[in-house]
Amino acid sequence: MQLTNYGFIESRGNYISARANYERPMERLSTGLKINHSRDDVGALGKSALQRIENTKVGTLRTNLQNALSYTKTQDGALEKVGRIYERMETLALKAMDVTFDDRSRSDLNDEYQTLEEQLSGLLKQKFNGISLFTKASGCTEPEVTDLEASFDAGLNETLPPTIPAVGVKTQANPDRWIATQDVDTTDGTLTLDVNGGRASERYIVKQGTTTIFDTGWWATNGSAYTHDLDRFVIDFGKGKPTTFEFVPRDTGNSTTDNTPDGAFNNESFNLFGGGGPSGYLLQLGEGSTAGLLGKKYTTSGGPVTQGQVAITPAPGDSTELTIEVQSTSLFQAAADFKGVKIIEPVEVPALEVVVNEAGDIARFEALGFSRLSGTDITTRDNAQAVLERLLGENGEATEHGEVHCLVNGQRGEIAKSMRRMELEIERLENKTISGEKTLGRIEDAHMAKEATKFAKQSLKMELAANIMSRVTRLTDVLLPLVTQRVGGPGL
Repeated sequence: MQLTNYGFIESRGNYISARANYERPMERLSTGLKINHSRDDVGALGKSALQRIENTKVGTLRTNLQNALSYTKTQDGALEKVGRIYERMETLALKAMDVTFDDRSRSDLNDEYQTLEEQLSGLLKQKFNGISLFTKASGCTEPEVTDLEASFDAGLNETLPPTIPAVGVKTQANPDRWIATQDVDTTDGTLTLDVNGGRASERYIVKQGTTTIFDTGWWATNGSAYTHDLDRFVIDFGKGKPTTFEFVPRDTGNSTTDNTPDGAFNNESFNLFGGGGPSGYLLQLGEGSTAGLLGKKYTTSGGPVTQGQVAITPAPGDSTELTIEVQSTSLFQAAADFKGVKIIEPVEVPALEVVVNEAGDIARFEALGFSRLSGTDITTRDNAQAVLERLLGENGEATEHGEVHCLVNGQRGEIAKSMRRMELEIERLENKTISGEKTLGRIEDAHMAKEATKFAKQSLKMELAANIMSRVTRLTDVLLPLVTQRVGGPGL
């Protein structure tokens, strides 16, 4: 006979059920979350995942905008310092305008002025997390330029071996060649070529890259050449403009220091009244008169053209290499100096691109810049006046043509608009973040009071089921001996 304790089985089932319902509120109370497993609520779990992704995207957008705002605030702080430097430059320029100041006093003021220029250059190089704060802009007035100089004298020395020596007998078709080449870092400038002509002719050639832009042909004079008795060609050239030259016969009187025309006929490298030999300067330049030769400037218009025997060609502007070539069959003297300016082109700094909303719209904040006023000084009253016009405009009232107006109303005005737009977007994203967190909380967070009540209720149920199960188990111990005794035995 089998004895089944149905009361125990039922109480045990009640205990297991109560324990299961006890564990769920306990887990929610301990984690604070309503959804701890996918079985809790599949629909709510999906909504929770989508909302969490949205909250993460909004938070990332807000962080990016905050970083961009920090970038623009750093820009604004640097431009504020630029404004203070401009104010000091203005003060120094005004002092230099004082009629009671001598050159020594202006030089002292200029020392501080040049230091301020260096500070502007330093600010222009500043970066934020490796990103340039400013483009190398030219400001609102004239383009930024830098002065360039180069000397070719070292390569044009007759005491050195020719760059390309003649083979065999030296003739005009087979001369020695001295060639000096330099990268002058610009395609525009002025070359001053001093030559010492005589009865033995030389040829002077100027090239930009591989293009000949100036050629004297075989150049000779009526008289003998004396040491340091150099006559001068001033050649002006540049991309997109005609090449021109100016020739100035000069008498240095055999002096290395006096290189201006003195009007004397002593030690000339030509003989106005002598006969024989090659034709003189004037004839070679297409002139027929010999009157008033010393110090007279002979000029040409653009080419290609041959002025007398001198040929000129517009510079192609395709190279910054400048070559001076001297062809000679005897001794020669030559010197060449280059001067030019290089326009500082703005360095292309990419615009700051920031995603401003969830739709992926991008705001572009263009790179800003300011003028360094490079190449300016206040060593004279005229120079100081030019500085004031650059800073304040031609009428001296910080008009739109002045750097001060450009800085305050232009660059800092752009920064102010960018900052305001980003601040509004950040505020909107912060509000959306708060709303998203609330939504996520409603989906995921447990109702603590409700769960605590459930926990207490299930605790009581579980305790009661355990107590009943314990009591039912003891009933088996009483009933079992009774049902196991046979009829007629000692117990009946």
